[in-house]
Amino acid sequence: MGWTAHQWQAWSFPALTLLAMLGGVILWDGGVAHLSACPAQQMAFLAVNGGSTILPAWFWYGLTGLGDAAVLMPALALLTLRKPQAWAAVVASVPTAALMSVLGKHWSAVARPAAVLDASSFTLIGEALRYNSFPSGHSITVFAAAAAVLATLLPSPRTSRARLLLAAGVTVALMIALSRVAVGAHWLADVLAGGAGGWLAGLSGAALARRTGWWRWLLVGKGRQAAGAFLCVWGLLLLLQAHRANGNAAILALSGLCGLVAGFALLIRRPNQAAAGTCRGTSLQRPSD
Repeated sequence: MGWTAHQWQAWSFPALTLLAMLGGVILWDGGVAHLSACPAQQMAFLAVNGGSTILPAWFWYGLTGLGDAAVLMPALALLTLRKPQAWAAVVASVPTAALMSVLGKHWSAVARPAAVLDASSFTLIGEALRYNSFPSGHSITVFAAAAAVLATLLPSPRTSRARLLLAAGVTVALMIALSRVAVGAHWLADVLAGGAGGWLAGLSGAALARRTGWWRWLLVGKGRQAAGAFLCVWGLLLLLQAHRANGNAAILALSGLCGLVAGFALLIRRPNQAAAGTCRGTSLQRPSD
């Protein structure tokens, strides 16, 4: 069942407004090419980066790892057990999100903080990245996933519980996005633009999952065994990679384990169980929600 025009406006309005405001500010300051040289931009980065030191470096390094699509997708694959449509919405948002990231970075070519600021003036956690700053790919990824899941499960959040879940999901996504500033990899404008663009990409994925039934064949139909095998391999690779990782080994291991569990569940699920899962996955919430 598709959304009403009011629902689309309600879900997309914040992201569109933020993009319009951010675009106006960037144009006022001389365009994207001058983004890294803008004094206000540098001050905002230093303020957020410096303030983030109240939390330990390992926290930000592990949190920023969740913004990697290769880590986030298997972690969210547990949704296939009860809400397969929500995970399908995340998958469907990938093409739009990837296109936004690749084209945005290629078009803007903004230098990252490590290429502009003195190394002693801010906290750098992890590798020193220097190029293709705008927009933040991690922010696009995490907000696309958040919008896809939330818009699928909570299309009309009217109850207090639904609104609390919506606020919690956005807060987690925002924390992961801000971790890119905390580790010294992105300007604040990169994160804001990436988050807004990712939100719209996630809504496109939710629309595809709601309007079409392709995901039923992949996750609860005959294609579920192929999807299950793929998730098992993906999860196993992450577990193996966790042994060689330094700061985010726990995140990689947890994500890999989620992928393995979801993949194995798809492999052993019988057709009647798959049909039951479809019913649970499409019964997203009560009419009052």
